[in-house]
Amino acid sequence: MIQSDLGSTEMCTEIVPRVVPASCDIEQEVFRAFDSPGGLRNIIGKVERGTTVSIIVDDPRCITPTELMLSPVLSYLESASVDPADVTLVVARSFHTMPPADLIEAQYGRFKERGYQIRVHDSSADENLSYIGDTPSAGTPVDADSSVLHSQLRLALSSVRPRCIIGATGGSMSVLPGIVSDRTRIRNARLALQGPVAPLSIDSMIVRDMNECAEMIGLSLILNAVMDAANNVVTLVAGPLQQTWRSAVETSRHLSQVKVQRRADLTVVSAGGYPYDNTLHDAIAALPAAQSITRRGGVIVLVAECADGIGPEDFVEAIAQSRSVADLGIYGRDRLIDGLDRAWLFWQVLESNRLVVCSRIPERLVTERLHALAVKDLDEGINIAHGMVGRPVHIAVIPEGMTTVPVLLSFQSPQSGTCFCDG
Repeated sequence: MIQSDLGSTEMCTEIVPRVVPASCDIEQEVFRAFDSPGGLRNIIGKVERGTTVSIIVDDPRCITPTELMLSPVLSYLESASVDPADVTLVVARSFHTMPPADLIEAQYGRFKERGYQIRVHDSSADENLSYIGDTPSAGTPVDADSSVLHSQLRLALSSVRPRCIIGATGGSMSVLPGIVSDRTRIRNARLALQGPVAPLSIDSMIVRDMNECAEMIGLSLILNAVMDAANNVVTLVAGPLQQTWRSAVETSRHLSQVKVQRRADLTVVSAGGYPYDNTLHDAIAALPAAQSITRRGGVIVLVAECADGIGPEDFVEAIAQSRSVADLGIYGRDRLIDGLDRAWLFWQVLESNRLVVCSRIPERLVTERLHALAVKDLDEGINIAHGMVGRPVHIAVIPEGMTTVPVLLSFQSPQSGTCFCDG
């Protein structure tokens, strides 16, 4: 959350995405989506007693209405005489740490009481992973959760929002990074260095590799909720992976894109609070929104609590040991680095803009290892940024950096000044 007196002498515009008045009726939307061509109703006819089912679900720290989506799915399966003991809910990996046991219990405990199996995917547990081959385009070795591979019916439930590097959440993200090994996840993430990494860019090499991995796993169907910035469910879509996910991304694009006329001198961007700013590794996914509308040499103030610190040590070391994007590419060429994609994104910002990090991370750690300035107080950060800009300041404020995709309307040099329209 951004709370600061930005002053009255500058031009200051808040850039926010569209939100719907309230969530749709999720259960009704699930049934509608399942009745659509390619939906679950068409698959149910092939299901019988004894059919084993894996349903990949989100980490409870994700803002996905999983319980409301899952209940009608299970009702469908029960109507086909599927035994709950033959259904495994596989909790996908979404963060670099395992989900707390109490959150798993709170979200999925009642399903366990009804006889459903609950499995939290562990990307480091080799004994629970099976190698199934390499992706065709990039040659990424795919090690996947054995319980999913051994199931006869494989479903994935998730939500769709813009996300840098992978274009958008949902879709094949349930599989990669959701249910694969650390080796597969890290090898895929290296492809981010080939770009593009902007939110809603869904034709990059990294996305193609993720999709190929999901096709190798053989998802029977996905159910994705399209969410707005206020966490309302706008619609749900169900069907085959590629067609369904791309449809959901287009709806998300309509919600998240905001027209901006010119570049800013100073942009204040928030990661949007929990769970997006648990670590700096998580929070820097908000930076592309700010970078896209800030003039070269301008200042970005990132607001993120980072209660759990910076993130994976490999990520920190990759930034600390580099002095440029090119340098980082050399550093990571022959290393399997967890967080290389985010480190590369971080250096992309550092090469074009000056960065002030407002967080709970020790200031010395930020300045010495991350090549950025650090403050604890936002007003202090803005005052510092004013001094760095050294000219009449035009400010942009992006309260929801993860779910906002600014679109710069007029072509201009990255060094140019700015004024805004909220379009």
